[in-house]
Amino acid sequence: MKTHFLIFLLLSSIFFSCEDPEENSDIDPTQPETYVFEKTGLDGRIINELQRQNDKWFALTDDGLYENNNTASSSWSSLNLDGKEVIGFTILDDGTYLTVWNNPQGTMPASGISTSNNQGASWQMLDNNFGGQNAERFSSFYALNNDSDVLYAGGLGVLARSLDDGENWEPIWGDWGMLANGTDEIAINPNDTDEIWFGGQGGIENGYLIKKIGDDIIRWDDLVENPTVVKKILFDPTDTDRVLVGFEGALLGTQNSGNTWQTLIDSPENRFFFGLASPSQNRDLIYAGGWLKRFDEPQSLVVFVSEDGGDSWENIEYETQDFGGITSMQLVEGESQDVLYLGLYKGGVYKLTINK
Repeated sequence: MKTHFLIFLLLSSIFFSCEDPEENSDIDPTQPETYVFEKTGLDGRIINELQRQNDKWFALTDDGLYENNNTASSSWSSLNLDGKEVIGFTILDDGTYLTVWNNPQGTMPASGISTSNNQGASWQMLDNNFGGQNAERFSSFYALNNDSDVLYAGGLGVLARSLDDGENWEPIWGDWGMLANGTDEIAINPNDTDEIWFGGQGGIENGYLIKKIGDDIIRWDDLVENPTVVKKILFDPTDTDRVLVGFEGALLGTQNSGNTWQTLIDSPENRFFFGLASPSQNRDLIYAGGWLKRFDEPQSLVVFVSEDGGDSWENIEYETQDFGGITSMQLVEGESQDVLYLGLYKGGVYKLTINK
């Protein structure tokens, strides 16, 4: 379950292929000197999403919202939402913090929206109608960054929109209370805000991906073998016909807005690809990461790197971290290095410096 606020970085510009880095015997699994991993905190937390806003980092976790002024040198501070599974966060135009969250399963209400006018020192519940007559658990959240009044959120089998900072919600696809497992991902074309891509999983673990432009809908149900689910959608802002989509079990790409698709990574272990990033200065470079469905068993931290637009891959593995499944990825570009901030499943937050 993911949320978005930032405009995502550029994708690759050349043809994709189906080489699988998880099965490539030529890949050196050792960590090169050009890659430096550094733990920054929140060990044991499930990181639903990392965001960077107003020169601060925010971590949306299974147990509250945290902020950090600089993940390289300072600690994470709680913003007083302990006990809440934070699914979405944004800062409104007037500086108000807004979060959407779920309570633990079986606790009423199932979900809620809170606002803070003092940067998280205290919170107020916002009366809202997400879920209709009964509150519905949030599966995803997206704040339109050039118009903070417009918010999107996914429920079990619904995509809803709010035009008044989260008080009133109207389904624009699906409906409240559907028999489904969640609309887990939302992304909006950065060059056309009427074009919304979203996806998730239906009631029989069937993955789906949808492109909605106005009232027109294109739906894909068989891009990846079921059971599967959409976990990440990333546009190339300079050519929004190019899109990457992370599923359970595969990473896919299109160069023509979905007319044709290529499998970039086929994961025999059914990795959930939550993390995708690409530097604006090198459109051939793609970073990817994901999580294996191991709730309490260890797994290495692995980042997949392609320097040729997905034609071939190298995997960078950091075995020291027991719970290394990646659930969020954000990229900060620099002239001499790229820095990936990685949110993990029960492993907290890592910083990966990639020296060029």
